[in-house]
Amino acid sequence: MFDRFRGFRASKVKPALTQAMIRIQLFKNKKQVSISASKKAVVDFLKADKIEKARLEAERIVRADFTIEAYDILELMCELVRDNIKTLEADKQCPYDMVEAVSTILYATDRTEIPELKVAKEQFIKKYGKEFFEDVIANKGGVVNERVLHRLSGQRPNAFLVLSYMKEVAKEKGLDWEPDELTKEVGERFDAPMVGPDGSSINPGTASGLGSAAYQVTDGRILQQGNRPISSLDSSSAPQANQNANDLQSHEPVVKQQNNDP
Repeated sequence: MFDRFRGFRASKVKPALTQAMIRIQLFKNKKQVSISASKKAVVDFLKADKIEKARLEAERIVRADFTIEAYDILELMCELVRDNIKTLEADKQCPYDMVEAVSTILYATDRTEIPELKVAKEQFIKKYGKEFFEDVIANKGGVVNERVLHRLSGQRPNAFLVLSYMKEVAKEKGLDWEPDELTKEVGERFDAPMVGPDGSSINPGTASGLGSAAYQVTDGRILQQGNRPISSLDSSSAPQANQNANDLQSHEPVVKQQNNDP
C-alpha cells in the first residue's frame, strides 16, 4: 500500500474518499433544506411585489442546484477511484480511464466544503507530481469533468434559467404570477445574467410609515436654489431648466426651474 518512489499511501486515500462521500450526502441534505426555504421566500417576495428580492432568491436556488449537481458527480468520481485504488497504486502513471476522475477530485478539492478530499489530493500529488497537479488546475487537455468545471466556477446563471425557476416556483406553490416587463425582457436572454437590483422595488419612508405622501413630491435631496422636483409642478409651470449638474445618474429626479418673472 506504499509507493516507495513518491510516498503515495493508498491506505490513506481509500478511507478519505469513503468519508468524503458521506460528507457529500450530509452537505446535499443541508442544501435541500435551504432550497425549500428559498422557494418559500421567492413566493413571499412575489406576493409582496418585491421582485428584486425574488430574482435574487431564485438565483440562489439555481446556484444551490448547480452545487448539488457538481457534488453528485464528484461523489461518483470518489466511488470510482476508491473502488479502483489498487489499480492506481500499481501503475506509475494515472490510468487513462481514471484520469478524469482523479483530475476532477483534485480540481474540486479547494472549491468544495469536503475537507477529506485534501487527504486524497495530498496523496495524488505525491503519486503523480506537482506538474500533473498544476496541469489539472489549469484544465490542460480538458481533463476535468466539464459539468463540474462549470458548476463550481462561480459564474452566474443566465437570465433565462433564473426566470424559468421563478415561474416554476410560483407554479409549484399555486401562485398566479406573471413577470414584470423588465424581468420578462431580460429573462429571454441566454447571453447575460438576470438583471441585478437597483432598488426600484424599495419604497422610501417605510420604516417610519410617515413619508409615503411626501415622497411623491421629493426624494429628500437638496437641490440648487430655485429648483423643484419635476413631480411637484403641474403642466402649466414654467419651461424645464437645465438639470442639476450633480444629478448625473439617470434614475435621479429631473428638476424644473421656477418661473420668477412677475
